Amino acid sequence: MTEDRTAVVLRDLVDGVGIVSLNRPHRHNAIDDDTGAALGDAIDWAAGDPRVRCILLRGEGPSFTSGRDMAVLGHRAQGESDFEFVRRAQERSLALMEGPKPVVAALKGYALGGGFEMALRADLRVAAGDVKLGLPEIRYGLLPDTGGPRSSPP
Repeated sequence: MTEDRTAVVLRDLVDGVGIVSLNRPHRHNAIDDDTGAALGDAIDWAAGDPRVRCILLRGEGPSFTSGRDMAVLGHRAQGESDFEFVRRAQERSLALMEGPKPVVAALKGYALGGGFEMALRADLRVAAGDVKLGLPEIRYGLLPDTGGPRSSPP
């Protein structure tokens, strides 16, 4: 599969494994609106392609993902409300968790906030020795908005 290495999310198919890679290593794969949309598209591709037997989520560079890009905190694309943003994120989380294909998250460096929540949605997590896991939003009295502390679907 030919891939544009400049894309914010890469996808590849190797021996039946749909590899979805966050590709913003200079930002520790922080997820802004464009990256979130591309990530959703890549996961949809892997979930819907009959050649893909399982899905591997990973990050290019030193980290899995540092979560929401701090440069866009408090901003929503195209006038989207906070409710709409969170609901869309929750729906994507449930689709990943309830999908028919096993999901593996390869963790290294930072796996924070929404990135940690995404890892929790995987069926299996494999972690490097340097991984730092966390939900930093709780320091500010904020709840993880895609259900991070929840261990099973409602």
